[in-house]
Amino acid sequence: FFSRFLWGTMGNLICGEMKMGQEFGRHPHTVKSMVVDKERRKLYTGTTDGVLSAWDLDHENPRNGASLFSQPKEDKSSVSAMLLLPDGTVASGHENGKIFLWDPKARAVRYTLPGHKKAINGLAFYPVTQSLFSSSRDGTVRRWGLKPRKGQSSPESKIFVAKGMSPLAVQGLAILEDKLFYVPHHKDDAEEYHIQRLTIGDDGPKLSKQADAKPKAEAKGKAEKEDSDNDDTDTEGEKGGSDVEQKEATSPEDVKVEEEADEGPMLLSGHKGLPTLLVVAAGKLYSGSDDMTIKVWNADGKEACRPFRGVRKQVLSLDVSDKKLCAASADMSVREWDLESGAPTNVFIHNELIGSLIVHDKKMYVACDGGWVRVVNLAKKTNADDVAASRM
Repeated sequence: FFSRFLWGTMGNLICGEMKMGQEFGRHPHTVKSMVVDKERRKLYTGTTDGVLSAWDLDHENPRNGASLFSQPKEDKSSVSAMLLLPDGTVASGHENGKIFLWDPKARAVRYTLPGHKKAINGLAFYPVTQSLFSSSRDGTVRRWGLKPRKGQSSPESKIFVAKGMSPLAVQGLAILEDKLFYVPHHKDDAEEYHIQRLTIGDDGPKLSKQADAKPKAEAKGKAEKEDSDNDDTDTEGEKGGSDVEQKEATSPEDVKVEEEADEGPMLLSGHKGLPTLLVVAAGKLYSGSDDMTIKVWNADGKEACRPFRGVRKQVLSLDVSDKKLCAASADMSVREWDLESGAPTNVFIHNELIGSLIVHDKKMYVACDGGWVRVVNLAKKTNADDVAASRM
């Protein structure tokens, strides 16, 4: 079995064959999502039949190093999102709207998190409050505790965003520092598309102070004016002083300053197509879009560098490692760029649609529609024949 491989530097591509190495056990269904536990040297995969598998990255034969997780039959539903929590717990979101927290040692569900009504399309962890955030095609974003309260069987959730989440996002949720980013709903004829940024508060998103500042200032100014009108003993100079105080309280400049100092809601603009993928890596937010570009953002909402271009269809998955950006798109290719220069360095062409990819330890793990996870050694780049790949 062969998959075409294109290799080149500074845009000069050389076409060759990427030979497959040893073939390992195949997933019976399409792999939809993957996460890697770098500390414990495990790769976790989730498939369309709802099954999670754990793969030992150090095992000589990954087929023998794989183990299946035991999911309740009544809750079997396609995996649509996965996330590794700091303590090693694996979180999986499913098409039926449920989220499972897995004990990786027991390979069993620790907690079931019901609440969403449609498929999960995003999971993110906020370390400050040890909270799990989830987004769904039901248009909502929920915030979960990781442990149930006394007398309860599962953790509780609060609605963080009540509506407006785009149902079309592949991975529509990400957290960078204390900012939550999600893809809002857009009209079909939108000329420009946005990413919504919210600051995470203790009980919910921090809203802009402008909404509260102006009414309070106007109320204060009105009260002061009424007091001034009712005071017959005021001199003309004193009334002038009152007018100054009123002007200071309602000054648009003051409200503007307060708004600029606030870290409330913000729209990240620039994409000409719907953003369908949000990923946080190396301290930046990466957004893939239907406009066939990948933009890079800082937590303050400003673009960190020029967009990465070259994909020919929708971006489905991406990862960053070793100063390289790798992205899989619906054109059945994986493209690689140098993060510093933005120059394309490699293009991998597959004969199957790619659902997920991870770059770890100079290897690229690519999940394909056929149920295979291909492992590409990125360290060998002298020519096409030296780039070996195996299957998991």
